[in-house]
Amino acid sequence: MAFTTMHFALGMVGTGAVAGVGALVLRRGLRWVPLWMTAGGFWACVPDMPRVFKEDFPNAPFAQSLSDKPLQQWLQANGDWFFFHRMLDAQPKEYALHGLALILTLYTVSAFFLAITHRRPDQVKQDAKKAHQDKPAKAKTHQRAA
Repeated sequence: MAFTTMHFALGMVGTGAVAGVGALVLRRGLRWVPLWMTAGGFWACVPDMPRVFKEDFPNAPFAQSLSDKPLQQWLQANGDWFFFHRMLDAQPKEYALHGLALILTLYTVSAFFLAITHRRPDQVKQDAKKAHQDKPAKAKTHQRAA
């Protein structure tokens, strides 16, 4: 059974790939990729939530309903909806540190890409002004018909 860090990391990989390709195809929205990666990481951890509430937070609000046995069984049976959660649980090694390293690597890479692709508003204005100045002026060739 893999630890939650590996589930989170694989969820980040899945949604990061989809969101990254979508942002590149649409040529916008690249800054939202880390947010989608985080949401995908949490989505990949959903099947573990009943166990977490039952073992770690038994006195939390709604802990009894969230740690319900039928809910836990249903989530584990349908775990592949959550980025192959059931397949990852079936493998014998835990890979907790690998998952943590992958999470840190993915956030670092996304921050790097955001840093190199981000353009400040004053840069956008300067680029637009320069592009406007570089256009050759069209001579007026419109003559009136006599």
